[in-house]
Amino acid sequence: VSDYQADLYRRNGFANVEVNKNGVSLPETMVHAPAAEKTAQAGLQLAYLGGICRHKGYYFLKAVYSRSRLVNLHLRIVDFDTATKHTEQWGDNSVEFVPPFDMENMAGFYSNIDAIVAPSIWPESFGLISREALLMGKWVVAADAGGLAEDVTEGIDGHVFPLGDSDRLHEILVSLDEHAEKYRLSPETTNSKPVKSIAEQVDELVTLYEWLVDSRGRV
Repeated sequence: VSDYQADLYRRNGFANVEVNKNGVSLPETMVHAPAAEKTAQAGLQLAYLGGICRHKGYYFLKAVYSRSRLVNLHLRIVDFDTATKHTEQWGDNSVEFVPPFDMENMAGFYSNIDAIVAPSIWPESFGLISREALLMGKWVVAADAGGLAEDVTEGIDGHVFPLGDSDRLHEILVSLDEHAEKYRLSPETTNSKPVKSIAEQVDELVTLYEWLVDSRGRV
């Protein structure tokens, strides 16, 4: 499902490996939501959607985010275990916690954020949330954790930091805070590493199956 996962198999003795990246499907209304739908919130709206768990980097992010006063950066945590909005204090920063949302409300959520952070501390075979955000024209800050950041282009549509590197993540957060106006605008391009749609993935998969059942493709 990713170049990372394919390389993992190859390094463990499986030489005949093909990549068929997972496709991402979004309602048409969610792709590049019009700027007019965005509320007039001050500063840069950053979202974390990985849940309150260790391997997705929640506690890692909390420790890094608490290190400095971030005056222009406003972090929103999607908390799967809450039904109401509330805030917490992380160092000198107020952080908002919001309930989870269904597909019908995803467009509204994304239209009111500027960037997402995916700070996983364990390698992932595929990063759905980072690819959804890229498709919607949002900046992505992601750990180099397996396939999570594979489709992020450094400096073009996001920033990638080494897995578990708290100093580098801190530098990126400070940069977002200092250049909030830049990151409130959508990246100029999100096509440097195009994300596949589900239809494109299926077409590719069908081609692979056709090759397998063709006598010329047998090994």
